Amino acid sequence: MATWTVDLYDLNGVSARVASVPFRKLNCNWALNSPGALSFDCNFADVTDTDFVPGARELRLKRNGTLVWGGYLWSAQAKPWNRKGGVVTFSGQGYASRLGKRIATADLIYADTADSTIAWNIINHVQGQTNGNMNFTNGVHTGAAQVRDYAMCEGDYGFALDAIRDLAGADDGFDWEVSESKVFNTWHPKHTSTPGITLTSAVLMSFDYDKDATDMATYVTGVSTDDCSPFVYTENANGATYGRLDSVRDVETNSLRFLTHITKLELAHRKTPIWRADATYLETNAAAPAWTAYTLGDYVDVTNSDGYATFAPKTLRVIEREIVLAPRVSAMVRLTLDDK
Repeated sequence: MATWTVDLYDLNGVSARVASVPFRKLNCNWALNSPGALSFDCNFADVTDTDFVPGARELRLKRNGTLVWGGYLWSAQAKPWNRKGGVVTFSGQGYASRLGKRIATADLIYADTADSTIAWNIINHVQGQTNGNMNFTNGVHTGAAQVRDYAMCEGDYGFALDAIRDLAGADDGFDWEVSESKVFNTWHPKHTSTPGITLTSAVLMSFDYDKDATDMATYVTGVSTDDCSPFVYTENANGATYGRLDSVRDVETNSLRFLTHITKLELAHRKTPIWRADATYLETNAAAPAWTAYTLGDYVDVTNSDGYATFAPKTLRVIEREIVLAPRVSAMVRLTLDDK
């Protein structure tokens, strides 16, 4: 079984306060395009409020000595009358969470600039503010970035994290992370690979799934918004099977070619019901994939022959991964998957 440890550091990771925090149980979540979260319980006797100061400490999670998650301690919930003799639940979020508490103090205006460059410049701007340095560094930007115009004005009081999500979620956007080492990385158009992993009944403890057609569209009409006489383009698929389900997409462009591309992309994502699934397995299971064999965004195959649906296999994308550690329970891995 892997060895998981939590270390507590001063803000910005300058010096260690507590090495190998003696936790009782722990949950850590990694989420695509999101800070992720960490929580763990400690006995009163093992911790002090002078070391564990919410808002002023960093947390680092290691697996077998390798750093796999980093973030900030945001809360401490004490339960003095717990039957175990007093327990504190510490909760934190990944490094990107601090970007959700930072606003622009100058007008940041960009024209014909790569979207990943704009995102990094926003991060760098808020790091340059008084007491603002987070020691984030610019990393690798994989794939072809989209050139955009973008403005984040001082008087808008917008938050840096919202701006990055706005850029990433735009037409032909990108996946992104602030890694456990405080590195800002992006992937255009998304972070994914196919490592050849198949999850079967020999691996899985549970596999819950649903097929949801609520947001389906079989006819998508794209309308350009940058012209008094807008371009209009309609693409359709699967109408004979699911009936006509219309959707209209406003696209900020004066290019019919780009409008057509975005309309087709929208239809490709919405022309069939979306699959969502939650899967769990024990990390100690000999048949389970190695922790490093896949990562967020990767596609894995799942086989199922029980009950409502049979598929062999169904390819799904890893959207979230969680590790659950508790007394008398082997390390349990939870995955959130979808097919988009």
